[in-house]
Amino acid sequence: MPPNLNHLSKRQKERHALLLKQYKLGLKQREAQSKSFPILDIKPHEKQQPVYDDVFNKKKGVVFQGGNRSGKTFWLITQTLALLYGKEFWGDRRELPFKPPVKARLLGEDWTFHIGGVLIPLFEEMAPDYLIKRKKRNQVGIDYLWEFYNGSSLELMTYEQDVKKFEGWHGHFFAADEPMPRGKYIALKRGLVDYGGIFLMSFTPLSEAWIFDEIVTSGNLDFGIHFVDIKDNPHLGEEEIKDFEASLTDDEKEARLRGQWMHLSGLVYKEFNHNTHVIPPFEGGEIPRRYTCYAAVDFHSRLPHAISIVAVDRNNHIVICDEIWRHGSPNDIADWLIDWHLKRHPLETIIIDALSKGDGNQYGGYSSHDVIDERLSAFGIPLEVGSKDVSNGIRAVQDSLMSRNNLPALFVHPHCEKHIYEFTHYLWPTQRDKTAEHRTPSQKPQDKDDHFMENLRRLVVLPAEHRGASDNSGWLTQANEAFKPVDAIAGY
Repeated sequence: MPPNLNHLSKRQKERHALLLKQYKLGLKQREAQSKSFPILDIKPHEKQQPVYDDVFNKKKGVVFQGGNRSGKTFWLITQTLALLYGKEFWGDRRELPFKPPVKARLLGEDWTFHIGGVLIPLFEEMAPDYLIKRKKRNQVGIDYLWEFYNGSSLELMTYEQDVKKFEGWHGHFFAADEPMPRGKYIALKRGLVDYGGIFLMSFTPLSEAWIFDEIVTSGNLDFGIHFVDIKDNPHLGEEEIKDFEASLTDDEKEARLRGQWMHLSGLVYKEFNHNTHVIPPFEGGEIPRRYTCYAAVDFHSRLPHAISIVAVDRNNHIVICDEIWRHGSPNDIADWLIDWHLKRHPLETIIIDALSKGDGNQYGGYSSHDVIDERLSAFGIPLEVGSKDVSNGIRAVQDSLMSRNNLPALFVHPHCEKHIYEFTHYLWPTQRDKTAEHRTPSQKPQDKDDHFMENLRRLVVLPAEHRGASDNSGWLTQANEAFKPVDAIAGY
């Protein structure tokens, strides 16, 4: 129903009619622009929006790791255009980190098929033509340099070019579609320093495993890491996905459907997600007294010893808060643990693997376990041998990472780099046995990249749980007090 304007003067009615015409004209113009320049009216899907948000929130690096057709290249191109423009074209038109003129590079695998056949067509489809001032073409016939009326510029390059071509550049950001070689990443990242620049990556994880180790699992909270499944794209039909899935091997499904690294298709803890499980450290580095702390030792005769320390809150959420990876004697191990107990937070219990009991002849009939236990007992710290039940321990850790209620209860601080690395490299032994339906209950993961994972499963099985405010050093005060008999007549 139109509003009642009878109370308005003639002049006010004319003004209202003019504003209404302008509004309708604006709507028509907007509709025409949306058809000509779809970037003005894009609606990111649920998994894309957090990726755009990370750029707006000034993350230093943003990675969109996804299956085929998950919307990753669409994000990269629209995000590149928005950064060059200085703000998003859609929604609330949010201001972005850099004010024009902005200098950037867009990278692809090759000139003809990837840049010429995928990136440029999408770029031209999305870019409003009123932005583009001129283009320069290279010898291959590809528009490799784009200049904008606001002074921004975009240079296109391929991974096929010599790394020297990437050196000496300075810019605000670079955007890489599909996994890029490390040498070119280092050369371009060096060029971001002058502007406090950022990098964007979108890819299906089929190659360049260094990205996984150095970026995806680095624990760097300045990076935004996103994993997107092909099914997260609401614009794809179920039948289309099924047809595509039928043409893939099991290994390819992990990468091309679910956006998981192909070289880690046999990952034990697929529930581990950097964005969910890596959390900021305790404020000031101090562990609150309301937590209960435990430690686990993976004892070695030749390798460095692996020590994991966890803190457990009242909800029995486990936080991996410290790690030690060092060579040392049994007395050294005891020293490290006692020092942590006295200076950081009291330890409720320490567990150690059974190997520590197997060298009884080295210390005058005492084993490494005995030496450590004697030292710890002087401070009231219990030492127990950890569980050998690998399969149930793994299931317990998997459930802690993500329960059946889809809630996490196990977390890790970013400085615990060994734990994060092992979470993302702990594998089942063979390609044939990597899936649950082909694995027998007795099978064990590879004996590699597992030292802190061994500790963790033993702690979860123990179980490491909240037991209220605890300070096992309280016995020291009691021991130093004068003896006071409970019964004055009996004397004890």
